[in-house]
Amino acid sequence: MLRKFLEKLRNKVEECEIKFFFGVRNVNVKSVPEKEFAKIRRTMMKKVGKTFPVYIIESRVANSKATILNKIYISSRLYNQLSFKERLAVIFHEIAHIEMDRILPQSFKRVMKISFLLQLLITPIVLYVVYSFLLSLGLSLFLIYFLLLLICLRVILIPKSLGSMIEEIFADRFAKEKIGKKFIIVVLKKLKKAYEELKESSFKIHFREKIILWLLQTGFYLLLWPFKTHPSIKERIRLLTSK
Repeated sequence: MLRKFLEKLRNKVEECEIKFFFGVRNVNVKSVPEKEFAKIRRTMMKKVGKTFPVYIIESRVANSKATILNKIYISSRLYNQLSFKERLAVIFHEIAHIEMDRILPQSFKRVMKISFLLQLLITPIVLYVVYSFLLSLGLSLFLIYFLLLLICLRVILIPKSLGSMIEEIFADRFAKEKIGKKFIIVVLKKLKKAYEELKESSFKIHFREKIILWLLQTGFYLLLWPFKTHPSIKERIRLLTSK
């Protein structure tokens, strides 16, 4: 009974994660063609000794993701733009995220643990200093608490941001080692082009909607900037081409 409940809960979380990540209301999933997946499965067994399910999501966003259930999803837009080898590069990048505990060196894991402990020590001190400063300015308690919440969220996001960026770099390296540098670089360049096209099409909207979108983006960046989960595509390509 408990197992069925947990399985349903995981599936629901996965569905919400996919909807958010791929920007879709309804999750429309289809399997990779049989012959192609047979070749993908053989490559997985040869390179990592195990296989993972791969699915295509109907989405206009060019993206891919490994979910909490160790499944790999590739958007239809990205999938249709890639050759077989380039698709393999994407798949092995996502496999790296699934296998990150095994791939990531122990030294990086220790650094992340230390940064988390430092965060626990520093956060209360920072909040107290900022609270005292804001209180001396005569600001209302509501505004002070609101600003403290933003600062707290930003401090909390630091280790997560650094960890995510490190994982992306190692996932790119893993795909480079298993499939080849040329293919993962081509994928990144195609992703960059797809992002630029989507950005252009997204702004071909009504002026009022542009203003609303700008306000939402401004609020988002005030909260999260300068913390990112991915290095820029330009930086990822530079790291892949460097020795």
